[in-house]
Amino acid sequence: MNKRKRPIPNKPDVPVPSRAPMPVLGTATKQMALLDEKAAANKDEFEKNARKTWKDDEMEGFGSVYQHRQLRVPPNVDESLIDVRLEYLCGFEDDEGNKLEDRWCAGVVRRISDDENPWVRKGKTRACYKEGEAAEIFWDAIPEAKLKACLSIKPLDPRKWNKDIEGAWRRDLGEYNYGV
Repeated sequence: MNKRKRPIPNKPDVPVPSRAPMPVLGTATKQMALLDEKAAANKDEFEKNARKTWKDDEMEGFGSVYQHRQLRVPPNVDESLIDVRLEYLCGFEDDEGNKLEDRWCAGVVRRISDDENPWVRKGKTRACYKEGEAAEIFWDAIPEAKLKACLSIKPLDPRKWNKDIEGAWRRDLGEYNYGV
């Protein structure tokens, strides 16, 4: 994935530089009125083209609106996450065992690990997730990967909040309207 970053606004209206309102000395010319008219007409076209470029760049892997719209600090892994939709960056393999590109998978948090009901870590015989270390998530089906909806336990490491590494996690913000 190409790592070129472009700034992505958090608001739907992007401020565009414009001439500051200043007093006019003398009489305003027809040329000034024409330039103001042309600038106003091009403003909508400019914004539409910028949004299209923004969407196209993201489709090519340059930046992510979902990453830029996340909270700066990870949420607490506690009961407040129950029934919240999360995305988790998972690695996949093809039928021959070759690693494929990582993919964001979405699901709903059902339970959070606690000290009362220990969840055994995958591959470990006695190690368990401590309170607030992991979540039981009901995953959406992924038809293109031939995966049905299922339930699994995933660790939610605060250091991997909103990153681009396997095991990263973030809130599922749904579809984004680019305004195009």
